[in-house]
Amino acid sequence: MSRKRLFAIMLAKAMLTCFIVWLVLSFVAKWIFPESTDPLSESRITRNVIRFSVGLLAIGIGVLKGFRDWTKPLLKRFLQDVVADYESKPYEYWDTVTLPITFERVFEGKEVQAEIDMLESEPEYRHISISVDEGFLFGYSPLGTSIIIHKDNKAD
Repeated sequence: MSRKRLFAIMLAKAMLTCFIVWLVLSFVAKWIFPESTDPLSESRITRNVIRFSVGLLAIGIGVLKGFRDWTKPLLKRFLQDVVADYESKPYEYWDTVTLPITFERVFEGKEVQAEIDMLESEPEYRHISISVDEGFLFGYSPLGTSIIIHKDNKAD
């Protein structure tokens, strides 16, 4: 997919998210502050402050959603890289390493971070969790997967 097309999709999603958030917040504001949002009320300043705040919040959420959609393909490629790297480690490696493993790396010009942790440590296999994110505001929803490393190196 071309960068222009990806940007257009991201922008459309951001605008749609912004509009939906604005609608929801407008209705919530009318429910919480009925006297301030009444067009016939005398408190125009309060009404305009509420409208302005709702608008700014909606735009901010829309932009953050669009930015996340813009960087998600990059995170998917980084996750594939990290999975390929740690999938090749032998079973015995996981006995010697201190977990969790966390690191930051510049990947395709963007600083991203990864965390590797063990979910299960059985005599026959190791179940490893790998998650990646870009930190900042999006560390709360990383992309992740898990891999299983067998003792006899058989494929899963």
